[in-house]
Amino acid sequence: MIGNLTSSYGGLNVADALDNMQPQYAFQMDNIIPDVDGDRVRKGFVNINTNPTSELIPVLRGNTQKIIATHLAELTVYDEDWTVESTKGGFSNDYWTYADFTDGAGVVHTILANGSDIPQNYTTSLVDVGYTLTGFPNLDCPLAFKNRLYFISGDWQIAYSGVQSISGQLTAFDMGSYFKKGGKLLSIANWTQDAGNGADDLLVLISTEGEVLIYSGTSPESDDWRMIGTFSITKPVGKRCWAQLGGDLIIITQRGYFPLSSVLSDLRANRAMLSQKIDGITRGRDFSKRWEIHYRPSTNWLIVNVPSDTGIYNYEQHVCNLNTNAWCRFVGMDANGWAVAGDNLYFCNGKGIWQADTGTTDNTANITFCIQKAYNNFGTPLKKQLMRVVPHYYSASNETIYKKVISDFGQGRNRIFVHREDSGINTYWDTAIWDESFWSDEINVHTTRGSVTSKVGNYISVGYYGRVRNEFILYSTGLIIKDCNGHI
Repeated sequence: MIGNLTSSYGGLNVADALDNMQPQYAFQMDNIIPDVDGDRVRKGFVNINTNPTSELIPVLRGNTQKIIATHLAELTVYDEDWTVESTKGGFSNDYWTYADFTDGAGVVHTILANGSDIPQNYTTSLVDVGYTLTGFPNLDCPLAFKNRLYFISGDWQIAYSGVQSISGQLTAFDMGSYFKKGGKLLSIANWTQDAGNGADDLLVLISTEGEVLIYSGTSPESDDWRMIGTFSITKPVGKRCWAQLGGDLIIITQRGYFPLSSVLSDLRANRAMLSQKIDGITRGRDFSKRWEIHYRPSTNWLIVNVPSDTGIYNYEQHVCNLNTNAWCRFVGMDANGWAVAGDNLYFCNGKGIWQADTGTTDNTANITFCIQKAYNNFGTPLKKQLMRVVPHYYSASNETIYKKVISDFGQGRNRIFVHREDSGINTYWDTAIWDESFWSDEINVHTTRGSVTSKVGNYISVGYYGRVRNEFILYSTGLIIKDCNGHI
């Protein structure tokens, strides 16, 4: 029997049962982007400098791009050509959040806060902000909302500025009585959403326990200020836990990536269930570490930086290609923080600052990838055996890739992780200590040329892995399937 598998345009799927997963999905998809024209190996990255860095803050002024890097007690401003413009030290931590705010004269200020020190204001240099609030009680999470600048102040206060004011007295009000589950305020967000009657900006207050307060109106002192409601979600993760995505707000939670529109009944019919097929992927991760989420318009990607469970890297990325609403996982970019600066994408870690999504190598090394497609019974419950697997793919040069064929869920949901070594490809279990050879009878691996004889089974999964240094796109897969005497 002749068969065919499409590309895995549905992306990563960790939610559906292995025997009920549609063929357009994959239960492992590392460094492969499910795109409209095939399964595309991600681009590479290059090193910019070797200065240890914790977070990146983009500063965009027209066509001018600068980056503020945080590390330990210092803030470093890099110019367009990545020379150090200035450095300011003496801070108590390097976990900064930021917002761009335009004053009454039309000057754009990048405001930084870390919850401990006096917030910083960058226009042409870093200076202390000019606001006054008794003792500056732990100002954090700056947010520009309807021509005022807002901060979280302490555990439960919100402090806000005058209209387009970059100095003067901040007005504070306490929100503690509105939250019933305890904890403290974690983050605040500006949600621009459109329910069909025109766009409106809403102020969103998010607590550590998953309580969400949503307000509409001009400011807390205006007549049109009102609370839309109080809602509960799964506990959010990290101060950088949200990203605006079209008319929705996507929030990192301990269960997955949550579209805030789903809490409003009049928007439920239109909500984007972005994380449905990766529901639960964040369970068991280290929520004490820094997480963050970014939207990158130039590629239409949603990028979530997540503590890794591979045992090899500290961080990995869960990436949704919004052109197909399909997810994948990036590995090999062990990033503490990310920044989207115009069309450019950067990440940082203890080894320096890097530009991502550029070139076809990981800083001159091959890019490793691994995909394991959904199990398939090929339209019959009878036992069968694969005799030939022929991948159809594009590459700018001859690349050697390997096949991995599994029968009847022999690998379960355990994933093989491909790790780059100068001597070749090594493999690791994600969830257990490696205790048997990868080259077992259960998994047959061959190069792209030649036949493959799989174990007999009712369900069969086809996968590929390898190392490439050129553009590489997987399309469909041709199969020759042997019927094994009709036995179930």
